Amino acid sequence: MLLASLFTAMVLGAALFATDTSFVIPNAKSLASLVSLGFFSQCLGWLLIASSLPKTDTSRAGLILLLQPALSFVWDVVFFERPTSLVNWVGVVLTLSAIYLGQRSKKETAFLNR
Repeated sequence: MLLASLFTAMVLGAALFATDTSFVIPNAKSLASLVSLGFFSQCLGWLLIASSLPKTDTSRAGLILLLQPALSFVWDVVFFERPTSLVNWVGVVLTLSAIYLGQRSKKETAFLNR
């Protein structure tokens, strides 16, 4: 994890250097947004995920983790008014449908194996 973070920081630094852009955080509002994002998304979010994973079965945990990217897109639209197109919504619906079908097929398989 640390290696991935360092590599990402190096790539970002190279991109900023190439475009003659600064790492300086422009104002207190931006700093507060970054700190909030780090705390809620990374710290608190992964703490809750890591503490709840041992309490659920593996297939359900995997499917719930698959929901994260699609639902983060939905939250981005709802809370931050992200502009979206029909193609974006079709992708979200397809992803959520596939996750639902994956969960449903596991239940049916378990029922048939009894």
